[in-house]
Amino acid sequence: MISGVHAGAVTSVVRVFLVSHAIAVRAAVADLLDRDPRFDVVGQATTGRQAMVRVPATRPDLLVATRVLPDTSGVQLIADVLGLRLPMQAVLFSVWVDDELLRDALAAGAVGVQAYDFLDEEGLADVLVRAAAGQAVLPADAMRRLITGPAEPESDPLAELTDTERTIFELVGEGYTNREIAATMHLADGTTRNYVSRLMRKLGVRRRAQVVALASVRGQPPPSSGDVVISLPAARRGAVHHV
Repeated sequence: MISGVHAGAVTSVVRVFLVSHAIAVRAAVADLLDRDPRFDVVGQATTGRQAMVRVPATRPDLLVATRVLPDTSGVQLIADVLGLRLPMQAVLFSVWVDDELLRDALAAGAVGVQAYDFLDEEGLADVLVRAAAGQAVLPADAMRRLITGPAEPESDPLAELTDTERTIFELVGEGYTNREIAATMHLADGTTRNYVSRLMRKLGVRRRAQVVALASVRGQPPPSSGDVVISLPAARRGAVHHV
């Protein structure tokens, strides 16, 4: 297979290596890329240890890693792989992208960081093509902050929450389903759904997984790992992937 990158431009098929502990996430991305003639998925790994063995053997043009792995972080894996001095690029994907993650990933050598919900199929393919060519692939707001500097401190979105909404925020962050929240707080199912919808609007997020990630960033206990993919609208407590 001819390498997909030369002199900062994609000239042929991009050889991609995928690393994520979420098997369903890897399978979905691999299936998408397998249907696109611009890509060849040359390898996959669940852990950082596996990736460190398989990447040198497969010689990809692009490493795609998720932020959380069972034995390391995606940021550390990128630093370790690029430390092998292989001719390749790396990009990190996460449910939630904040300035600290962005700084750490770029310092590790990644050409960019992207949030899952930002991308449709064509958007994902475009990001990977540009990343393989060594172009920066950053969310638009992050790119603006890098160019212009941080904006004035914004008000804390949690300050807008009522006591009930803050409790629901904490329970969603721990992986509770709406039904479990209703039972815990002695609310009707419909009332709970309304609370969760209003909570997400106040936080400015579109997906439940983003609430989980925000709760973790804000110091709430992260959910334990399981087998449910982040794209599902609701996951049982203890079975939400934090990727």
